[in-house]
Amino acid sequence: LNNGLFSVSWLRPEALIFDVLANPLTHGVMWSLGGNIVVFTVVSLLSRQTMIERIQARAFAGTTNGARKVLAPSAGHDITNADLRSLAERFLGAQNVERSFLEFSQSTGLELSPSAQANRHLLQFTERLLAGAIGASSARVVITTALRKTGMEIGDVVVLLDETSQAIRFNRNLLEATLENITPGVSAVDASQRLIGWNSRYEELMNYPDGAVHVGKPVAELMRYNAEQGRIGDTDVKQAIEKRLRHLRAGTAHNSQSTFIDGKVIEIRGQPMPDGGFVTTYTDITEFKAGEAALVEAKAMLEQRVEHRTAELHDAMVALQRAKAEAEDANTSKTKFFAAAAHDLLQPLNAAKLFAAVLKEHRGEMPKKQRELAGRIESGLLAVEDLLSAILDISRLDISAPEPKLENSPVAELFDVLKGQFAQGFKEQGLKLRFARTSLWVDSDPALLRRILQNFISNARRYTRSGGVLIGCRRRSGSVAIQVIDTGVGIATADQEIVFEEFKRLRGDDKSTDRGLGLGLAIVVRIARLLAHKITMHSEVGKGSIFEVVVPRAQSSKAKRKTTGYTERRRSSTSLNGQFVLCIDNEQDILEGMGQLLENWGAQPLIATNVNAAIEQLQATRDNHGEYPTILLVDYHLDDSVTGVDVIRTLREHAGLRIPAIVVTADYTGEVLKEVREMGDSILHKPIKPAALRALMTRVLSRRNVA
Repeated sequence: LNNGLFSVSWLRPEALIFDVLANPLTHGVMWSLGGNIVVFTVVSLLSRQTMIERIQARAFAGTTNGARKVLAPSAGHDITNADLRSLAERFLGAQNVERSFLEFSQSTGLELSPSAQANRHLLQFTERLLAGAIGASSARVVITTALRKTGMEIGDVVVLLDETSQAIRFNRNLLEATLENITPGVSAVDASQRLIGWNSRYEELMNYPDGAVHVGKPVAELMRYNAEQGRIGDTDVKQAIEKRLRHLRAGTAHNSQSTFIDGKVIEIRGQPMPDGGFVTTYTDITEFKAGEAALVEAKAMLEQRVEHRTAELHDAMVALQRAKAEAEDANTSKTKFFAAAAHDLLQPLNAAKLFAAVLKEHRGEMPKKQRELAGRIESGLLAVEDLLSAILDISRLDISAPEPKLENSPVAELFDVLKGQFAQGFKEQGLKLRFARTSLWVDSDPALLRRILQNFISNARRYTRSGGVLIGCRRRSGSVAIQVIDTGVGIATADQEIVFEEFKRLRGDDKSTDRGLGLGLAIVVRIARLLAHKITMHSEVGKGSIFEVVVPRAQSSKAKRKTTGYTERRRSSTSLNGQFVLCIDNEQDILEGMGQLLENWGAQPLIATNVNAAIEQLQATRDNHGEYPTILLVDYHLDDSVTGVDVIRTLREHAGLRIPAIVVTADYTGEVLKEVREMGDSILHKPIKPAALRALMTRVLSRRNVA
């Protein structure tokens, strides 16, 4: 403008400060650039670069070639708390760094203002934090470079470590993925006992609160939390934590189990890492421990049941032993009762039989009716005698069976004795009795084997109405089967299973005059069991029966044996006529009956009721007839606990010579038999069979004459 008063041309933009003849656009651009440069320069001079700005500027400006030399840090630094946080976030992530810086602030009580200068403690904390991610050496380089005002810029360092950091992050991601697929919980700490890695299973098992687990977390704090939750037992918490930290520092492997409040059981195994770190695995073994507890409980229950069963078994055994002892006592009492009862019963029975025998001797002088009555009396006495003898035999075999005396003996000699015993009875019944000739020898107890055959023959005679009985032998591969074959009524198949039981007799045989007692075969079974001999039978109704006993075969003895049979000895015996026989018994009826029977046989009886009277008779016979009695008949049980053996010994001492003796007793025990045999004398059990008594006296006298 120019109004004449003054000029305003200087107000033109082109003339600002100085006038230039230029295009207005060019003039404007120049002024804008100049202003920007001045502002940029002034602002740059008046403000400082942040850590992240320097890192970003260096990343755009170029990369380090590694040729620069790292200089020593200056005395001071201008690194703020925000710079350190930004530096750490690049390697660890914002969330982890935020949590770590917050815990550091809470534990140290320091206010971490973003613009405040970072102090030494925060620098050391950040270095340890970075060491867990990039290693201690790299962390030291990063922190040192950030502190220096000259030398390699922090951006160069970051760019230098960027490739390594990426590899580390890749490996870390791979490791985390691997850990997440592992069933046990896993945690890893560095050499400074700070947490550097874990998996979600670890957090799940340990049930840590949100935010408690993060990189750089001191493991001591986690241990303290576990202690507060009661996961390390009742021990002192401080000592327990220190003990675990010592394991970590020393790199000592450990294995332990921890029971949580909720009942969860965790097995903890720790192993050291090469760089000083430590890896710990956490395995939930609650189900295993529950199974183990159940197994232990089952074992304890089983042991308890076994103990209970054992106690029950022990009680049962005690009860069984008690019952056995009571049964044995009862059997002993029964045996004693039978012995006493038998003695008391057999004494009058023996006297009655003796008188019946006397009647029989005079039967020809009696009227017919009296003869029939005498025969019935004798038959009744024989039945009672058989019953008592059988019962005593069974009782003795069941309770105190004699010890078998096995010896080699010829069967022919056994047959001779049996023939002499049964021939007369078969003849009177009108039956035939035959013994097959044999030269076989057997290994058995002759007396017990004879008892078996006696019962077989008696049973066969009882149930045979016509025909007879044959006794013979058959060879059986190392054994001899002695058979008793009859032509009797036979035994039905249903009865064959029970005939060997006590008091079992044949059915449907009411015509038989003598049906027996049903005890003979029961005695056979017991004797055969004692001798370990096999008993068999075969029978057909109406055709007869075969009973056999299988005995081990023996070789013939070369030693000369007496083969003279019962019948032959009786034929060559000395007559009883005129022989003095001293009878000693405490029962007067028995003495009278014995005296009459001996008189009928032509002997001269002398009777005595005790040892003193016997000595008087002995001396009187010597004085009056010039000789001692030929034979002594002595009862075993006398008055005042004196035995017949004692009396025999006294009389022999008085006479000064061995007078033959026969002990007569109702005592069937083995002790009496053994005592009599040791004396070298014969024994005859009551009730006395007159024929057996006469035969035995004849044999004794025969042996005396031979001597």
